[in-house]
Amino acid sequence: MIKNIFRKLLYGYKATSSTYEKHLRSCGVHIGKNFRIYLPTETIIDTQNPYMLKIGDNVALTGPVTIMTHDYSWKVFKNMDGRILGNQQPVLIGNNIFIGWGATILGGAIIEDNVIIGAGSLVTSHCEKNSVYAGIPAKRIMSVEEFMRKRASKQIEEAKTIREYYRNKYHKNPDIRLFNSYFPIFTSKDNFSDITNTFEDRLNLENCKELSIKYLKESNSNYYSSFEDFLNDK
Repeated sequence: MIKNIFRKLLYGYKATSSTYEKHLRSCGVHIGKNFRIYLPTETIIDTQNPYMLKIGDNVALTGPVTIMTHDYSWKVFKNMDGRILGNQQPVLIGNNIFIGWGATILGGAIIEDNVIIGAGSLVTSHCEKNSVYAGIPAKRIMSVEEFMRKRASKQIEEAKTIREYYRNKYHKNPDIRLFNSYFPIFTSKDNFSDITNTFEDRLNLENCKELSIKYLKESNSNYYSSFEDFLNDK
């Protein structure tokens, strides 16, 4: 409690994701439900034109993300010959969006639904729905479905890498909780209840627990019958 008070005194409206969201709403920014800023103290969201910024449902900003609706680069023109050339454009961010660490969204950007923006990207224009964008400027890399398949194909390899690095460091087997993003690979009908109870917090993420439960029951994502089988796999 005391820590939260000091944090609020130190960072003001940027103290937490919820206080930042409250500030944005008070300025007039439209924000949907389940909005999350993972590093609010270092995130910059332009409120000069709050009526020109719209953020949909289930949007997550990681790291020091920057969102701008205006640009003052015309100060160079003004110093050259006195002319004033405004540059204020809307930013429209759709539903179910992940914006990676250090990304910058500039005025004029439109991000449709179900889009992943890669870390360090510079978004300056239109990002079509169900897509992954990355780069400077950001360009379409692949569809979200292709990205899901790519990530799914790496689950066992990555889980084994985590396991071996842990063993090499601590000379013992890791706890099951270390694999809180990989547990589907060792979830089977025999251990379903135990596993889902152990990782209930992960299943609750994004407020769609039942959807994840349904996926686990119907998919063939499990490769091991138990966590022990995974630990013993070479």
